Amino acid sequence: MPDLTVRLAQKPDLPVVLGLYAELNDGRVATLEQAEALLARLGSYPDYGLYVAEAEGRVVGTFCLVILDNIAHWGTPSALVESVVVTSAERGTGLGRRMMREAGRLAAEKGCYKLALTSNVDAKPAHRFYESLGFERYGYSFRLDPPFTADERLSREGEAAGSSSPRGRGEGRVPLVGDTASPQGEGEGVSPEEAPPASPPHPRSGFAFASSVGDEVAGALSPPAGRGEGPRLSMASNSPESDEETTA
Repeated sequence: MPDLTVRLAQKPDLPVVLGLYAELNDGRVATLEQAEALLARLGSYPDYGLYVAEAEGRVVGTFCLVILDNIAHWGTPSALVESVVVTSAERGTGLGRRMMREAGRLAAEKGCYKLALTSNVDAKPAHRFYESLGFERYGYSFRLDPPFTADERLSREGEAAGSSSPRGRGEGRVPLVGDTASPQGEGEGVSPEEAPPASPPHPRSGFAFASSVGDEVAGALSPPAGRGEGPRLSMASNSPESDEETTA
C-alpha cells in the first residue's frame, strides 16, 4: 500500500468522512451542515481529535481519539478510540492496523496509561482484529438508551411495551476495519475502571499487558521518557466470556 498520512480532519474532508460513517450506520449520518458545526465545536475540546487517513491524496479511513484527563489514576490521562472506519475498497490491506498503530502512538505521546475501545459482543471478527493488535478483554461495557431516568422509564413503560427502543446514535451493520460486517452501535462508551489497589507501588501497578502485541505495535505504543510503563490496551465487552471464545 502507498504511504499513509494520518492527520486531523479539516472541513473539506467532511463529505468523505460522512460517506465512511454511512457505511457504519446503514446510511444514517449527520447532515454536512451539522458536521461542519460539530467539527468547529471539537476545536474547543482540549484533546478530542477527528482523524483521517490519507493515501495518494484520498481519504481512505477515519477514527476519533479522545484523551481524557483524570484526577483519578494518579493524575494519568487515558485514551479512547471510537468510530474506526476504513473505506470498503481498502479493507484487508492493513490500513486499519496502521491507523490503530497511529492512535496508539498519539496516546503514548500524551502519556496515557491505557488505550481503550468498545466492540459489540457479536462482532467476533472485530474482536480477533483487536486481539491481533494486543488488545485484551477487560471489564464490561454497559449501555442505557433514553430515557435515562427510572421515573421516565416507568411513565413510558406502557407506551414502549411491545416495541423496540430506537438507538439514540443509530444502529447499523458496521464494516469491520479490514474485515467483515457485524452489528454495532456507533460511539458506545467504555466501562469504568475498577478501583486501584490500596497501596500501589506504581501508578500503573496491577495492570496486565497483552502478550500478543507485535514488535511494530509495541514500538508505537512505547511511552515518552519518564512515564514508566507503556499504555495498557483494553477492550471492554458487554458479555461474559464463553467456553467458545475466552477472549474477545
